[in-house]
This record gives sequence, C-alpha cells and structure tokens, in this order.
Amino acid sequence: MQLVKKHIHICTTLLGVWITYYLIGVTCPILFFTGQICPTCGSTRAILSLLRGNFKMYVSYQPMAIPLVVAVILCIHLQFMKKPLKEISAAIVGATLFLNTVFYILRL
Repeated sequence: MQLVKKHIHICTTLLGVWITYYLIGVTCPILFFTGQICPTCGSTRAILSLLRGNFKMYVSYQPMAIPLVVAVILCIHLQFMKKPLKEISAAIVGATLFLNTVFYILRL
C-alpha cells in the first residue's frame, strides 16, 4: 500500500508541475531558464515517436529515453527490493546515467 501511495503522490506532483509549466508556456524548464538543453532533452518526443512506431525518429530525438524511464522506475522501487536485486538495479541505474551523460556530452 505504501508503494501505491508513493506512485500516486509522484504522478500527481509531476502532473501538477507539467500543467503549471504548460499553462505558462514553458515546454522545458531547464532550456527556458538556462538556454541550454538538458541531458534528457528529447525524451518525451522520442517516446511519443516510438509509440507511433517511428523508431528512426526515436533514435534521432533521444536514444536513451527508454533506459532513462527504466532507471527512474528502478530508483523509485529500490527501497523495496531485496539485497541481490537491489544491487543489480543500482548498477543498471548507474550505467544508464553514465551512458546518458556520455551521449549528452557527444550531442553538445
């Protein structure tokens, strides 16, 4: 039950932030405030392209989008995992963040 409440809280918070940004015309807060693309820039467009079946556009927008979503889900669930699975999941998250950082630096 604690996990369900956590999911509802996170989803509600993210939806509230997204609606607020949408209403004031901010598509990406990092780009808006700094003028620089963020390491996850293009993830939403990439996932939407993948859902439409356009793999080429997915790769062109942000090929790390799906691994990043998996990493976020694993991070949310890490505290509920048992020891061996927790260590493997943490390693996957770390590798995903490292690869995304490398991709971001190459993209600049």
